[in-house]
Amino acid sequence: MSVPVRLLYVDDSPFDRDLVRDALEREHGGFQVVEAASRAEFEARLADGGYDLVLSDFNILGFEGLQVIDAVHAREPDVPVVIVTGTGSEEIAVAAMRRGAADYVIKTPQHIQRLPMTIHAVLERLQLEAAQARADEQLRYQAAQIAQIMRSVPDGVLLLDSGLCVQHANPVAEALLPRLTADAPGAALSALAGRPLHELLTSPPPGQWHELHVGGEVYEVIARPLAADGPAGDGWVLLVRDVTQQRLVQRQYRSQERLAAVGQLASGIAHDFNNLMGVILLYGELLGRSP
Repeated sequence: MSVPVRLLYVDDSPFDRDLVRDALEREHGGFQVVEAASRAEFEARLADGGYDLVLSDFNILGFEGLQVIDAVHAREPDVPVVIVTGTGSEEIAVAAMRRGAADYVIKTPQHIQRLPMTIHAVLERLQLEAAQARADEQLRYQAAQIAQIMRSVPDGVLLLDSGLCVQHANPVAEALLPRLTADAPGAALSALAGRPLHELLTSPPPGQWHELHVGGEVYEVIARPLAADGPAGDGWVLLVRDVTQQRLVQRQYRSQERLAAVGQLASGIAHDFNNLMGVILLYGELLGRSP
């Protein structure tokens, strides 16, 4: 069994309250209505809280529907207000909607009989809007996370559209691009470090790191389609890293390894030579003692 919609209905006309109550009671328990016939009653009932929606006449003895809208939103910002009035003035409808009313219903038998559907439609619309707001907030949160990751990645990250124009570059990539390409900002990339970009994107095997040289600097670049299944219709992601210092350290390490190997070889030769000289000296001494 569904939970009934709890309403606060504000109207100083007993006849109109009966009309609205009759229309809502046809929903067989779908609504729980709390009535207020004056400003004091409205303020007291509103303080009780727990309402899903507020219905209010536009012209009430002592105050008007616009003040009801303000009071409800000041206390319960997420509770919608529907204005129910016998005045079919477009000016009043516009004023109510601008003030924050969720809907506007004219007090005719036809419109009042459709009031339950109007209330359900308002609540469903607000639920959808709340769900969309949560989804948008989640997307903004995820986008902020991705942006933080992009800023934290030590490599340059370039997102290219299908026309090879840069759609996004993290700070590392922004610093590297002027050294790697002569293409104008916003234009499609034609080459990196003098190498045609289409070769870097299509040369096999997929996912291979390519080494680029600019003067004495060395860079590595890898390209992958943005689409997970392979086609590049959605664009490309490029990772670029400056490996100049790494290559220098590797060359120095290999040079040290070669020197160490030469030293070991020289040490071995010297050791073997010393052994041979010991044998020669021993034979020389023995020969010198012979008669």
